[in-house]
Amino acid sequence: MATDMLSVVAPTYTDPSKYELIRLPVPELSEPTDVQIEVHAASINPIDVKKASGMLKMAMQDEFPYKIGFDAAGVVTKVGSGVTKFKAGDEVYVRLPETGRGSWAEYAKCEEFYIAQKPKSLDFADSASLPLAAMTSLQALQKYKGSLEGKTVFVPAGLSGTGAYACQLAKNVFHAGKVITTVSTSKVPKVPELLGKGVVDQIIDYTKENPATVIPRGSVDFILDTTGESMQFLSLMVASTSSIVSISTLPSGTQLQQSPLMQRSDKPQLSWLAYLGLNALDSVRKLRARRWGVEYQYMFLEATGKDLEAIAGYVDTGLIKPVVGTRANFKDIESKKQSSKMGIFIYAPASFTEKDVPDLSGKVFIVTGATSGVGESLVGILYSKHAKVYLAARSASKADKTIHDIKTQHPTSKGQLVFLHLDLNDLSTIKTSANEFLAKESKLDVLWNNAAVMAPPQGSKTVQGYEQQLGTNNLGHFLFTKLLTPLLKAAAKTEPIGSVRVVWVASSAAANFAPKGGIVMDNLDYKTDNAALVKYGISKAGNILQAAEYARRVGSDNNIVSVSLDPGNLKTDLYRTIPKWQMPFINLFLKDAIYGAYTELFAGLSPQVQLEHNGRFIEPWGKIGYTRSDIEDSRKAETEGGNGIAAQFYDWNEQQVAPYA
Repeated sequence: MATDMLSVVAPTYTDPSKYELIRLPVPELSEPTDVQIEVHAASINPIDVKKASGMLKMAMQDEFPYKIGFDAAGVVTKVGSGVTKFKAGDEVYVRLPETGRGSWAEYAKCEEFYIAQKPKSLDFADSASLPLAAMTSLQALQKYKGSLEGKTVFVPAGLSGTGAYACQLAKNVFHAGKVITTVSTSKVPKVPELLGKGVVDQIIDYTKENPATVIPRGSVDFILDTTGESMQFLSLMVASTSSIVSISTLPSGTQLQQSPLMQRSDKPQLSWLAYLGLNALDSVRKLRARRWGVEYQYMFLEATGKDLEAIAGYVDTGLIKPVVGTRANFKDIESKKQSSKMGIFIYAPASFTEKDVPDLSGKVFIVTGATSGVGESLVGILYSKHAKVYLAARSASKADKTIHDIKTQHPTSKGQLVFLHLDLNDLSTIKTSANEFLAKESKLDVLWNNAAVMAPPQGSKTVQGYEQQLGTNNLGHFLFTKLLTPLLKAAAKTEPIGSVRVVWVASSAAANFAPKGGIVMDNLDYKTDNAALVKYGISKAGNILQAAEYARRVGSDNNIVSVSLDPGNLKTDLYRTIPKWQMPFINLFLKDAIYGAYTELFAGLSPQVQLEHNGRFIEPWGKIGYTRSDIEDSRKAETEGGNGIAAQFYDWNEQQVAPYA
């Protein structure tokens, strides 16, 4: 086993932009009850970033580099002699104590008291999103004196990390009669979508209405204060029996001194001024609440494996489900922290690999950009399962080499590899390529629109004069797909429903670099110029919108599934235009191309993807998920609460390619 590991740390108290990826010793067992875990996924929580920025530096001095992260899921690798509940190989999840902090690493260690078997129904990534948020919600709701059954529970910010679980637990576990929450306008339709229909009874758009005036006075039995605004809602509370539990104001000095954050071997102490000041502020809040007949208290999470066991049971019985805003890798830590409630950054295992692929004899596939990277890896898997695969690419010599290499790797395959010339940079040539395929085949089972150009020199254009990324990644693939649609329809008439697919390969660049909405329709000619990576992000957001609108206009009526995906951040030729001096650092965050192929494999072949998922977005390494929320709004039709941008962009594509179709 390795003696050192990669770990994300703060070199001093700082913000996420200054975090570093370094090597540290693997934490070894030191007590009989210690458990060592190989971390497969970890989650971002506000407390991680706040503590690393020095939130408590007046009370305690930390060692540097400061190890970041508390929540994790992974596999047990070692156990101490006194451990009774776990063994090597167990799949677990954990909220690490302060003394074991450092989940943003390849390994973590803590006492078995804090650990539980992860939910059987979840992968590592979703499991890692649970500990802080779900456990906090559970413990807060348990503080109500009496039963919440039939009572009214108000949880502001119902799609925050804690809020999402609090709403589900209140309704499905504690059987509250009415659950109320607040969200912004764009998130109103997401509440039932993400939390389940009927979980929240009243959704208040806080940008348009004040909860203090919308909710009847004297009607609320319990508030979980996730926003620090509970004192504004005292008039809403039922006098004498109601209570407020806050996780967003300030603790008393006594609570902070006794909290898990301060339980360290060096025994940090608050200054008397801080101690007395915090106690005074807490007393004022309690007194204000008492005047309305309301019990108020601040709450610190007390992490326990026992509560995690209960949460796993709720998940596996369908009472709660994880809500993960997005997944990210190491380099996305800062942007994901600011754009989502939870961000997974350590890679979970691929959910669909070559081991899951059945015999593909008789299947006909096309993969664009098939002579390197992800495309080449994908073709190798398909060919190994006896499929007939067309390698759509510009260079015949590269294709010949790729075909030779793949055949050498899989000498027993009964499949076929065929080069199909395709130049997405020139719309006038694409019909010739499509016609060549149409002349040879009577059906097409799956089309992977995998090829892309990324961040070319500023001013690069296609033959027809379009910005090169937009022209190649969007218009070229759009025209190619349009011309091949008759053979997709032909395959769909005889193949199982949902098995004929078009896969549009997008990128995390859509979420990281594209402007609000993903596409700015009145600037597709780039009269207002953008940086190359922003243009790349726009083109990848365009792929997401193309997938969704193709699903609506062509797919659903013809039993063709159209999905987009983020293949993950990978070691491929896409980075050929990046300055060489930057690559040693960038390579720290890249995975082998095969992982991207697994994501594409899931999108194109996994039985988990059904006709009902038409137009959806697939996350690495094979999970039906979501992209950035405003791009989700653009992806949806106006009748679904979307903004109509996908339809506008699709119409623009149709107009541009019409002369070449």
